[in-house]
Amino acid sequence: EPFFAALIRGVSGALAESRTQLQLMLVRDQAERDQLTESVATRRVDGVLLVSVHSEDRLPGMLEEMGLPTVLAGRRDAGERLSYVNSDNAGGAAAAVRHLLGGGRRRVATITGPLDMDVGRSRLAGWRAAHLEAEVPVEELLVEAGDFTEEGGANAMRLLLERVPDLDAVFAASDLMAVGALAELRRQKRQVPGDVAVVGFEDSVLARHTNPPLTTVRQPVEELGRTMARILTDITQHGAPRQQMTLPTELVVRESS
Repeated sequence: EPFFAALIRGVSGALAESRTQLQLMLVRDQAERDQLTESVATRRVDGVLLVSVHSEDRLPGMLEEMGLPTVLAGRRDAGERLSYVNSDNAGGAAAAVRHLLGGGRRRVATITGPLDMDVGRSRLAGWRAAHLEAEVPVEELLVEAGDFTEEGGANAMRLLLERVPDLDAVFAASDLMAVGALAELRRQKRQVPGDVAVVGFEDSVLARHTNPPLTTVRQPVEELGRTMARILTDITQHGAPRQQMTLPTELVVRESS
């Protein structure tokens, strides 16, 4: 998955500078959660970088209660107390939709990320904000939830086209979902960007190799990983206070819009 690969490159590069060893752990079920808890309880780790956090996830709070320095990739909600490094998700999404509306598109759909994640809600908020700014009505029929996967993007695109056949643009909240959306549009013989313009989010390597090349919102994923690692080492090695940072995003226009 392009996001995680780039994030890990950034993390591992920054940790190498401080001679700190990186241990990767997947927490997909209770057994893996127990394994992480055991590692923390026996102090086999000095700190934790948590990626892909959901609003109701109890793991960050549990780590905090155990006194383990923790830095999140993103945040659980706007009131997050822990250290985190985030991208300007709402601003980036608004820029994407502003670009589409400014190009004359009037029924701009969105394929959101999971709405139990702040990143999903924030990118949806940016879609709404751009419509309000342009005084274009916000149509809830144009919103379909996705899951940051290619398959999820294709399925969401199919549902949107069934519901709103005359939509003329779609903002997908990740490049992977945009790839799925492009595949479904191709299957339904819709021309991109002639019939439907498509914009993604991330500017992963995928964006330069789609057909047509994908307009997308660039977020500095490697820098996000490096910053997370540096904040964690500042806390673990120097007793620094918690830090919360939001990194800027940038619209990259290619042929899909």
